[in-house]
Amino acid sequence: MKKKILLFIDWFEPGFRAGGPIRSCVNFVRSMEDIYQLYVFTSDRDLGESGPYPDKAINQWSGPENGTLVYYCAPGSLNWSNIRTQLLKVDPDFIYLNSMFSFNFTILPLMIARLAARKTPIVLAPRGMLRSSALQYKSLKKNLFLQL
Repeated sequence: MKKKILLFIDWFEPGFRAGGPIRSCVNFVRSMEDIYQLYVFTSDRDLGESGPYPDKAINQWSGPENGTLVYYCAPGSLNWSNIRTQLLKVDPDFIYLNSMFSFNFTILPLMIARLAARKTPIVLAPRGMLRSSALQYKSLKKNLFLQL
């Protein structure tokens, strides 16, 4: 039986407007899906779009697309209760957080995992978010997140 990775990312395919992070996570998923069972928890729309992807099931695990299950979450369901329910349902061996400062896709899953006393290893991929040039924008919010 394959170990499970639950990946939290703000945007995933078929989205493209968030650029590199989507592509790198798609590549990560494609390179790991033969070894691990992957679950991707993401938003139901592309960056800047007001509506959901037209051809994707919303608020349910769908797939598998090459063995990967994806949960396209509607904005109204991006909350503590639903994220906790999905995390407990998947019961991952690893949690992969693809951001540093995303409240819904990093902070909430991290808090839920820790408060549930889960010993699940967490991989945090901050990308360039810790560079001084990136930290100078919205510095109060980012410094608060780093302190927490």
